[in-house]
Amino acid sequence: RFRKTLMSWHNALGVWLLPLWLVLPVTGVLMTNMIGGPDVEQFSQNSATIPVMVEHLQETGQLEQLVSITSLKGGRYMMVNLMSDAGLETVQIDADTLVASPVELNTYIPKVLHEGTWAGAFSGWLNFLVAGALLFFTGSGVYSWVVRSQRERNERLAAPVTGGANEVLVAYATQTGTAQGLAKDTVEYLQRHDVKAKISPLASVTAQSMAQFKATLIIASTTGEGDMPEGAKRFINGLLAAANLDATQINYSILALGDSSYAQFCAAGIKLEQSLQKIGAQATQPLVKADADPIPAWSEWIQGVAKSLGFTPSAEVELPRSNDTLVKAKLIERKRLDNPEFSRNEVQMLLFELPNDIDFRGGDLFLVTPPGEQQSRPYSVGSDVLEGNILRLTVSLHQFKDADGLVRNGACSQYLCHDLEVGQTIDAVVRTHSSFHVPEDNQPMILAGTGCGIAPLVGFLPRLAKDRRYTWLFFGNGHEQGDNLYAEEWDKAQQDGVISRIDRVFDNQQRGYIQHQMITHGEEIFQLLQQQGARIFLCGRANTVGRGVEEALLSIAQTHGGMSEEQAQNWLTRLREEERIREDLFG
Repeated sequence: RFRKTLMSWHNALGVWLLPLWLVLPVTGVLMTNMIGGPDVEQFSQNSATIPVMVEHLQETGQLEQLVSITSLKGGRYMMVNLMSDAGLETVQIDADTLVASPVELNTYIPKVLHEGTWAGAFSGWLNFLVAGALLFFTGSGVYSWVVRSQRERNERLAAPVTGGANEVLVAYATQTGTAQGLAKDTVEYLQRHDVKAKISPLASVTAQSMAQFKATLIIASTTGEGDMPEGAKRFINGLLAAANLDATQINYSILALGDSSYAQFCAAGIKLEQSLQKIGAQATQPLVKADADPIPAWSEWIQGVAKSLGFTPSAEVELPRSNDTLVKAKLIERKRLDNPEFSRNEVQMLLFELPNDIDFRGGDLFLVTPPGEQQSRPYSVGSDVLEGNILRLTVSLHQFKDADGLVRNGACSQYLCHDLEVGQTIDAVVRTHSSFHVPEDNQPMILAGTGCGIAPLVGFLPRLAKDRRYTWLFFGNGHEQGDNLYAEEWDKAQQDGVISRIDRVFDNQQRGYIQHQMITHGEEIFQLLQQQGARIFLCGRANTVGRGVEEALLSIAQTHGGMSEEQAQNWLTRLREEERIREDLFG
């Protein structure tokens, strides 16, 4: 069952009515080639015209028996259908002799389907409904395109951060929180040296707003093979749309975070610099690349920042604390979470024993490097040191097709799900992801995760049990019986009052996705965000849960907040600036 949203109906009609919409062109082709029609060799090409036939029937007293006159091949053959006591009879009247000759005229199925006369009045009504559905399908498609175009325009224009000529803007584009943490450290460092500075997510920055500041310092992370954070993508799209702007007044400096074991090392920072150079912005120093550990590169970069801003840095730069901690991790348990009878994706839970002095909590990252490789893979931590030194991972076995079309397993997920033996100890890294921790205050939380995006959220439960607040979980996955990950743990948390509310949706239920559930409960969500200062935590794929929840929030703001599209986009931008939308997105 599809939720009653415009595009849900659009998609439903497209799928369900496709066979009916194909009837017209298919039957047209069949009729053109006389496929499925009667045998024309039995017909005379010397058929009487319709007026002559009607006159003849009137003279012979058969006019009352006339049911219809049928033509074939563009009127070349004319037949008369008569209803007598013996039943329906089809004849052909010769133009010269006016002799009526019976003909065998089987139902011309392609023709009656094409004309919509196959079931009398019923087929007429069905044709009317299908035509209306086609009109709606066309209109909703055009409307969706217009709305999407306006939204993209609003994203470029929405509530850019503003500042003064003596201020420095520190902007970050982050995937795991590292860039955001360094941005905060940078602002603190500048303020200690009496430099006015403000911080903002890069998604809220435009070329016009950059021109208002003395300088813009950008810290941007790259994950995997050149994957850019969503905020960096939005920023670049905005730069491409900038017109009639003298960008030579824009001064910038970029610190690019990455990992040189990947081919696309620091790709996000490089693309940002290329985009800024294209519009004529001025770099105050060469781009600085951070390889894995960002602290040494940050130290080098901040010295260049100080020089460009005209102040003398401290003799010893106070370095930010590294987010990474090397650990020895022993696998003590592995358990399959999905039900293979119903699930399409294998998901394993792994428990690692860490040294007692290691601090971690739900939302942090656990970096694993598979044997024979240099590239580490981050996995969300789903447990908390409050309950001991056992760290939990939730790992989906990644499968893909190689160049030969053979199905292969991802190296790291294969290693964790199958090859690593229980009792074996590995070297790994625990990376603090402070922007995805349960906040210390008691503001309401809305959790939204799909698939293995549930991993860090279940790690929130120990902190939520300690510091309770209103917490609402939205979870979506493939199959209710096969992919209801950690169902017992969540249900118990709800029974114990740790979780206030749970809304689950699965593909096999055909109830849409979690964004549709959020729209359904839009009034309550808007009240939580607008009146109670709630925060939203998102985890899953960027192009599904990330984009879907963003569209849901924009819809909710317009429907329940009475906002225009531009106002809704500004509201969403403000939530991001206030760090009330926290994201751990991938892919």
